[in-house]
Amino acid sequence: MEFKHDWKFYAEYAKDFKEDRTIYADDKKKKKIEEFKKEYGFDYTDSWNLDTSIILFVLPRVAYLREHFISAPSEFLEEPNSIKIDVKKNDIKQACEKWAAILDVITRGFYLYLKKDESWKTKEEKETWEQAFEYFTKYFRYLWD
Repeated sequence: MEFKHDWKFYAEYAKDFKEDRTIYADDKKKKKIEEFKKEYGFDYTDSWNLDTSIILFVLPRVAYLREHFISAPSEFLEEPNSIKIDVKKNDIKQACEKWAAILDVITRGFYLYLKKDESWKTKEEKETWEQAFEYFTKYFRYLWD
């Protein structure tokens, strides 16, 4: 699978992927779902596959961040003992390249996870997903710019 660097692709994919869980509901049930959403701000049917719902929310936003970030986590510029190194232009460039690579792994891994129903086709794809989840949890607090 070719990797795309296009946040709009992932935004459209997430939008198209979201299934209409009310398709089999009668009008009374659809009204109940809409009233719940209006009152509480979310659709409770998202909890039926919460892992997928979370990834559908996160995927296009991480892809957008990847294309538009202007900084990298400061830990990429610090020594292990938290003493800042003498920051040079090249250090910042390397930190940004590392951050871009991490965001690429998260984007690709989350995209692969959504395609899991097709089953993991290769060991590499499974490892990419596992690495994406590891990076997402490790760098969660840096998902801002």
